Amino acid sequence: HGPIETATATLGIEPSTAFPYMVDFNTGLPCNWSTMADPAGAEWMYTTGYGTGNSSLDSTAFMMIDDDAPGSGAQTLASLMTPVINTQGYDTLFMEFDHYFRALGSSIGYVEVYDGTAWMPVDSFTTTTGGWSAPVHEAYDITMYQNTDLQVRFRYDDGGDYAWYWSIDNFEM
Repeated sequence: HGPIETATATLGIEPSTAFPYMVDFNTGLPCNWSTMADPAGAEWMYTTGYGTGNSSLDSTAFMMIDDDAPGSGAQTLASLMTPVINTQGYDTLFMEFDHYFRALGSSIGYVEVYDGTAWMPVDSFTTTTGGWSAPVHEAYDITMYQNTDLQVRFRYDDGGDYAWYWSIDNFEM
């Protein structure tokens, strides 16, 4: 136990969610994004490189879930979520991102959109996509899901296996 000390905190400005909306993760995970994970498994992390070759998706920083990190006995169930974005009233609405999903065993990566009522599946990955030097660029028409509380969620499930990883970068709407 120690003495009680006074501290000062400065309120920062919340990042904008105005359109066009883009996050390159070069300076970290914006404070209005969120992550959730099972306490025993891996968590989404901000990184500038992976492994001995310091591999990255675009020579800068990105978000990654590394199922190797907690060890072979842990199950990983984790989500990376955008802030709530009001997308009501647009003629078209597209979501894009770059990624490298390294599959092993039963691992699966889900891309989901909150339609104002429920999380709706947009895509899922069960086989390896791209690589460090050639990440895959995905683009989805999500116009049908526009609402005042739209969110995008990247959800990783290792299926109980000691699996690999999923890296995501350059998110855009």
